[in-house]
Amino acid sequence: MINTDKLVRILIALTAVLASAAVWWPAPAQAMGLKEVATVQGVRSSPLIGYGVMVTAQLPAFTQRSQHVDVTVSSLGNAKSLRGATLIAAAVEGADGQIYALAQGNFVVAAAGASAAGSKVEINHLRAGRVPEGATVEHAVPTPLNQGECPQLDLNSND
Repeated sequence: MINTDKLVRILIALTAVLASAAVWWPAPAQAMGLKEVATVQGVRSSPLIGYGVMVTAQLPAFTQRSQHVDVTVSSLGNAKSLRGATLIAAAVEGADGQIYALAQGNFVVAAAGASAAGSKVEINHLRAGRVPEGATVEHAVPTPLNQGECPQLDLNSND
C-alpha cells in the first residue's frame, strides 16, 4: 500500500511538472520582417507604361536608379505572335509623364499555338509576354523617407 501511495504521488508530481511546461518551456520564436507586417505610409509601388508595343511595369517602392525590373509587353497592332521577338528600347513613363525606366530585351512568351487546314489552337496569349529584368530604372520615385520626414508605419492586419 505504501508503494502505491508513493507511486501515485510521483505520478501527480510528474503530471504537474509536465502541465506547467507550457509556461516555462521556451516556445519557438517566429521572426518576421517589418515589410511582412507593415507598410510605410505614403510609400507604394508605381505603375509605369510605354509604347512601341504596349509596355507596362511595376516600379516597387524604394527602387533606385540602375536597378532592373520586369516588364510586360503586349501587341497593340495586328501581330499574331510575339514569340522570338525583341523589344527595342522603349521609354516607360509614370502617370506624371516622367520617364522612370528604359525597357528592352527578348520576350518570354508563355503560350503555344498551331494551325493547319483552316483550324487553329492557341493556349494562353501569343501576343503578350514578359521581359525579365527588361527595364533599367532611370529615375527613382521620391518617398517621404528620402525627404527627411518621420515615417509612419501602417499595419497590414490588426492582429
